[in-house]
Amino acid sequence: MSKYLRAVCAWSGVITLVFMFAGMIVAGWLPVPSPDMTAGQVVAMYQQKQDRIRFFAMMNLCSAGWSMMWFAAISAQLRRIESGRSPMWTYLQLGAGVCSSFLFCVQALMWTVAAYRPERNPEITQAFHDAAFLWFLMPFVFATVGCVAIACCVLEDRSLDPVYPRWIGWANLYFAFGFPMAMFTTYAKTGPFAWDGLFPWWIPVIDYTTWSVLMSWATHRASNRQHAEEGEAMAIDLAYALREREVVPA
Repeated sequence: MSKYLRAVCAWSGVITLVFMFAGMIVAGWLPVPSPDMTAGQVVAMYQQKQDRIRFFAMMNLCSAGWSMMWFAAISAQLRRIESGRSPMWTYLQLGAGVCSSFLFCVQALMWTVAAYRPERNPEITQAFHDAAFLWFLMPFVFATVGCVAIACCVLEDRSLDPVYPRWIGWANLYFAFGFPMAMFTTYAKTGPFAWDGLFPWWIPVIDYTTWSVLMSWATHRASNRQHAEEGEAMAIDLAYALREREVVPA
């Protein structure tokens, strides 16, 4: 596989963020609107920002595609670690990544439906608006499971020349326990547990942004090293499967 195509896939995590945050900035949703808005206020917002919100929805759809490329790039590197044995962590991370990518589509369609006919009953528009933001933040489980899979796989790599640095595994464990704070948004419309508050919004979003940049860099680094080993020829895992391993006490 081309070195440059590998680089694009590896950095797709950052590209995903660019599309998502660009859409949010255009929509005027950075920071996000308060969940404490009345139905009338929500409808007025959608009427005033209809096209800008539609643009944000389209950017989220683009983010879904880029994120799938990124998760595939990560899984390809995890598969190298699991050469010669059952690739359970690779499959788990890939499955979690596909589900996470699908969430971008769900959110986009919810915001699109809310913006499509803002003249409808205000309660209906508000319901779609609420659903979109809850879909945006609450389903932390996919990111958490993906981080756990990456962490376990990386920490099990006992080779002398590991695919990912060992500290990447510990970093993923940290992020895995930061994302669940978003689920508490179901309990509040104001304060630190509301969807625009510290725990559901600021901490998980900052963590997700940091995680995306970190894993994009680490995956790009691993892809470059793989390319140096394999060249432009068809990617094979034989060289890494036969790598020298250090002896680790049980």
